[in-house]
Amino acid sequence: MTDIVATNPSEKLTPYPATLPLEIALRTAPIKELCAEYNLTREEWAELRLDPVFQADLKRAVDMVKQEGMSVRLKAQLQSEELLKTNWRMIHDPTIPASVRADLSKFTFRVAGLAEPPKEATGPTAPTFAIQINL
Repeated sequence: MTDIVATNPSEKLTPYPATLPLEIALRTAPIKELCAEYNLTREEWAELRLDPVFQADLKRAVDMVKQEGMSVRLKAQLQSEELLKTNWRMIHDPTIPASVRADLSKFTFRVAGLAEPPKEATGPTAPTFAIQINL
């Protein structure tokens, strides 16, 4: 029996990792170190940095970093991108309990906006509307 290895589809959505422009904008490391981390050769980097789509993504990331409070949000986004990779591996690992894999799948759907919206609350937890008139 052959093992089927599931490949993470989010890893090849663009010709470069989505986190690269964010890391450059946040200046998490020098370009040379980032290229090594992302396995980009000097030639690939020279080509990528001239790509108009990459330049637009980088400009957008730089503009976001300039906004107050955005650097923290962007750093959290970088972490969540990495956590999705861990999530993917755990979901496809048969040694992880099925209940954990199911919860991770539900979480992924919820984060992606694919889960059903929560049902309207009823009963004691439902929001109430009250008017008080004082004479």
